[in-house]
Amino acid sequence: MGGLCSLRKLNRKSHHYILNLTNTLTDIFSAPRRALSLTKILIFFRANLAGYSMYLFANYLALILAGLSIKEIWINEGVYPCAYSYNIPWYSTVLFWISSINWILMIYGSIGVAAKHTISELKGDYFLSVNEAHE
Repeated sequence: MGGLCSLRKLNRKSHHYILNLTNTLTDIFSAPRRALSLTKILIFFRANLAGYSMYLFANYLALILAGLSIKEIWINEGVYPCAYSYNIPWYSTVLFWISSINWILMIYGSIGVAAKHTISELKGDYFLSVNEAHE
């Protein structure tokens, strides 16, 4: 019972957001619109594109440092190189792992930015731009 009482106290202190859910059929159709807005898609796209381009550059650099030519890398790997599948020196492996972890962290960062955008939408600010969400 103590947990329920503390939950009630927490709910009294929390902020009330502008969200009119009436448990009708229209709420079912408005939920995907709120979740998949163009701004949130662009937030994730920007983070994924930046993370991928850093991954691509770092993996090409790792394979070049390992002694492969750009033409050989392009023929074997194309636009998605994986330096981990080669027998490469330790510094190329470190470069591969740093680029992979960086890409993952950029995606996780975009999740936080999308959450900030969702909170601003729930507060009533529907016109938050992608650049404002990153601030």
